[in-house]
Formats: sequence, structure tokens, C-alpha cells
Amino acid sequence: ADTTEYDTDTSSLNDPSKVFSAFDGDVSQQLTQILFPQAQILTVPPLASAGEWIEQIISGKADATSTCDKVFAADYDRANPGKLKVAAPDKP
Repeated sequence: ADTTEYDTDTSSLNDPSKVFSAFDGDVSQQLTQILFPQAQILTVPPLASAGEWIEQIISGKADATSTCDKVFAADYDRANPGKLKVAAPDKP
């Protein structure tokens, strides 16, 4: 949440040194492969909890995740305020 690097532009995430957290075979993995093809992907099994998925970012194992589920982001943020933020929030 304290990183400001992606507040206005996420293009620097498309780099081999960046790691995305994703559910194996999920839209989070597919979006990353399409939007950030140069980045690495660290997957969790499909039966893992959303907390395990997001914890990879909070713990520093991953830099970001790609998701289209705003409800999840809002629910997670409500339960864990200040842990995450949306990168380039004005851009889809």
C-alpha cells in the first residue's frame, strides 16, 4: 500500500523482475499473461484461499495481482485497511 510507483502508470510492472500473484488457471493468471507478459507469475492452487493469494503481495513475495473483481478488493480492503491499493485507479 505504501508503494507509489504504480499510482499513475502500471507499465513498469511488465518486466521480468516483477512477480504477480495469481490463482492457477484463474482469470488472475490469464489477465497477467495478457497485460504483463514479461512479468513472472507466482500461482497458488485453485483451492487456496483468497487470503493466501493476496498474502503473497503483502509479504513481498509478489509485487501485484491482476483481477477484475472489485468486490473482492473492496472486501479485502475493508477487512485489512491500508494493506493494498489499486494501481493506476483511474485506468481499467
